Amino acid sequence: MRPRLVRILLLFLLTGLPTAAAVNVCASPGTDGIAAPISGVVNTYYAAPLGSVTAGAGSTSIRVGASSGATTAIAAGDLLLVVQMQDGTIDSSNTGAYGDGVGGDPARGQVSGTAGQYEYVVATGAPDASGNVGLRGAGAGGGLVNTYVNRDATATQGQARYQVVRVPEYATATLGTVTARPWDGTSGGLLAFDVAGTLNLGGGSVSANGAGFRGGGGRGLAGAGTGSVYLNTDYRTPASANLNGSKGEGTAGTPRYVLPSGAIALTDTGVDGYPNGSSGRGAPGNAGGGGTDGNPVANDQNSGGGGGANGGAGGQGGNTWSSNLALGGFGGAAPGVSATRLFLGGGGGAGTRNNGSGIDSSGGTGGGMVLIRANSVTGSGTISANGTTGNTPSNDGAGGGGAGGTVMVTVQTGTLSGLTVSANGGNGGNAYPTGATTAPHGPGGGGGGGVVYTNASGATLTATPGTNGTTTTNLNQYNAQPGTVGTVSPSQLASSVPGTRSGSECPPLLTVAKSTTTPNVGRGGTAAYTVTVSNAQGTARDVALTDTLPGGLTLNSAFTVTLAGGATRTTTSEGTTGTGNVSVSSFRLPQNAAVTVNWTALVPTGAAPATLQNSATATYTATDGSGTASATYTGSSSTAEDVTVRVPVVTLTKTVQNITAGTAAGTTGTGLPGDTLEYCLTYTNTGNGTATSVVLSDTVPTNVNANPSAYGAGLGIQLNGTNLTSASDTDAATLTATALQVTVGTVAAGVTGKACFRTSIR
Repeated sequence: MRPRLVRILLLFLLTGLPTAAAVNVCASPGTDGIAAPISGVVNTYYAAPLGSVTAGAGSTSIRVGASSGATTAIAAGDLLLVVQMQDGTIDSSNTGAYGDGVGGDPARGQVSGTAGQYEYVVATGAPDASGNVGLRGAGAGGGLVNTYVNRDATATQGQARYQVVRVPEYATATLGTVTARPWDGTSGGLLAFDVAGTLNLGGGSVSANGAGFRGGGGRGLAGAGTGSVYLNTDYRTPASANLNGSKGEGTAGTPRYVLPSGAIALTDTGVDGYPNGSSGRGAPGNAGGGGTDGNPVANDQNSGGGGGANGGAGGQGGNTWSSNLALGGFGGAAPGVSATRLFLGGGGGAGTRNNGSGIDSSGGTGGGMVLIRANSVTGSGTISANGTTGNTPSNDGAGGGGAGGTVMVTVQTGTLSGLTVSANGGNGGNAYPTGATTAPHGPGGGGGGGVVYTNASGATLTATPGTNGTTTTNLNQYNAQPGTVGTVSPSQLASSVPGTRSGSECPPLLTVAKSTTTPNVGRGGTAAYTVTVSNAQGTARDVALTDTLPGGLTLNSAFTVTLAGGATRTTTSEGTTGTGNVSVSSFRLPQNAAVTVNWTALVPTGAAPATLQNSATATYTATDGSGTASATYTGSSSTAEDVTVRVPVVTLTKTVQNITAGTAAGTTGTGLPGDTLEYCLTYTNTGNGTATSVVLSDTVPTNVNANPSAYGAGLGIQLNGTNLTSASDTDAATLTATALQVTVGTVAAGVTGKACFRTSIR
């Protein structure tokens, strides 16, 4: 294998690849609702701010500048894409080492760079006054996986640009005609959305055709004149040198003159954006090289521009006019794509021109990027990210074709049998002449095929290269070359996508917990309940808490609501006091958020003794558009919320015992005058609550005399084996000739006792 090829294969591996998706990083699936259909530009693009800015790996924020595209601004919980659009270091020597630093033609590629790195993250809030967007990612400490750099072009390196893109998160969606806003040098070129449920293709289309890196701008130039220092072998010349075709735009930077897709005039960036010049046949990064003219003095030999690259390399532009020299722009180098490094299609280089007019000879624009994630896909439809054809001039050399862009579609279930995807390279432009008898000018090289990744079978996938241009009438190739085939992988794993997981992988995971601080309550008392609803994944919307109180309990107080972890209350609706139905709504719970609700309930005065178990349910809107879902705390699952209604039930029986015969002759101790007997009051608490302030009272029968010293001097009462005095004193017992009263006090559930006193029958 040639050293150059080895260098190309390893090019983007030198800076390292990001890690795969984190285990549990989720945004807000379904937050953009049910979309039927989605059309137009759905993404909001945030360019990096002006100047030099770096967001390092592990950072939990990134700075953004102006927004464009859709008008929906970033808010907390939004799914974002952070993408390094451009960043590359090239060898800018005027030799065959131009680009990748490896000697010998083709002179193309770059030495190193981080372009193509990307990841999904979650916004933790809107941009602040300085443009900082807080984020939660899959990198170290919950920050970024990669480092992102924004830098203007310098004398030694082209510009580096990152952008931050808001990605809509639909519950379900049906395609209309969805488009990407074209790349403008700071943002755009990318189309992305996420569907938690089903994406219905609906006969619609998603298009990022020509939304990628821009083609080199074709200009009519008169040459450097006699005595010029420039040669027809040059690989790079300044745009101000009045000769050669402009290089295309790509991963390594932006030339001074570009032609946006569909534009009728060139854009002058004001900066020679590649080191040592942005014209000539050397191909920087994945951009096509501009033609180097065979006659620097007059710039009238008109070679073709090279094709841009992505999954496949671009083709070289055609030869010079009458001198027939192989000085067409080299095709861009394939940048080494993977599921963790994705690129816009490189722009084609411009052909050299000294006649013609307007935008003649300009290079084609590369295809953009399309990233779609869904649970499943139904119906039929198309996704395209094709490069555009190099511009065909009325005279002179033609522009190279733009490379195919990048498409990645991942699903959780099912196939993609109704989907047609294309990321094809644009054709090289056809060149003058219009008749077979005139010497040919250089046609444009074909754009390289793009990249298509899916993780399910059934789709029709193409990443074909663009063909080279020819002369318009006699179809002379004139050494112009087609691009090479791109990359198509119908089995790319969705887990390779770095950062936040797709909405279909992130349904809310709600748990409901319930407890009480009053495990024992008496009749007429209040029970205090606490319910906490927590969400461990995704975002739960329209969360409502319901609870049917048991045992005749009724709501007795207003609710106290506490929000945590970013939870918000979206509407206020609460149950009515005096009823047994608790209802509190509505809340939005992002990942790791919770809501806690406290209230009290009144126990009926006639409640039976019982242990009351109480379930609670939280309902929420399903993120996949299927309706509602719920999570429940079941009362029987624990004792945390058990409330026992404690009711004392004291029963009393009276018996006579220890009858003793009197001293009268002939008595037998059967209740005759002179006999003594003992009256006993037996009490039992048969309930489940503690009885308090229990007092035993009894009236002494009229035909007996109470004995105030029956158990000893002054001790006329016995309570549970303890002798008490007859007089009212500290033991709270009295016995008179007519009545007994004993204060027992507290009697626990299940406790039995007995109080006795003696009398004699008169």
